[in-house]
Amino acid sequence: MGWEAWVVLIALAAALTVLCCEAGPPDQVMFACLLLFWNLGIIPTSIAFAGFSNSSVITIGSLFVVARAVNRSKLVDRATRGLLGKTGEGEARLRLCAMAMGLSAFMNNTPVVALLMPVVRDWARTRGFAASKFLIPLSYATIMGGLFTMIGSSTNLVINGLLVQAGAQPFGFFEPAV
Repeated sequence: MGWEAWVVLIALAAALTVLCCEAGPPDQVMFACLLLFWNLGIIPTSIAFAGFSNSSVITIGSLFVVARAVNRSKLVDRATRGLLGKTGEGEARLRLCAMAMGLSAFMNNTPVVALLMPVVRDWARTRGFAASKFLIPLSYATIMGGLFTMIGSSTNLVINGLLVQAGAQPFGFFEPAV
């Protein structure tokens, strides 16, 4: 094994240790590994920064900006509280899942969960319900909603990017639902 392989193994072991111990933010840890490999000449510049020009990465980043704007507007907060209101446990879960599926079809599913989780947790606590009875269905509903459109799931975007890179026809906006 050459010195490059040893550097990569040691860097990845260190990165995994830092990630497991939660000693640093994941994006910074992985970016530090990328910079280390690039500075040592283990990977060329074209490969090191190829991911940043990938349209899937740019789209996912843009969706997080949109999710942040929606979060700051408190629109989802008010809609969720109004939708759940004084309903019973089963009806509230059904309403929450329907709303989460609809939102995650047009926003990335991860920010939808991040937006709804604190609202649902607080609502369940004030109504005397176990939050876990709402959070797990919320997660599954956003995953299902994310499968309806191209932008609903990061996986759809990555797969579409790989298709384009391979020279195949890209997915249409609603094609993942078909």
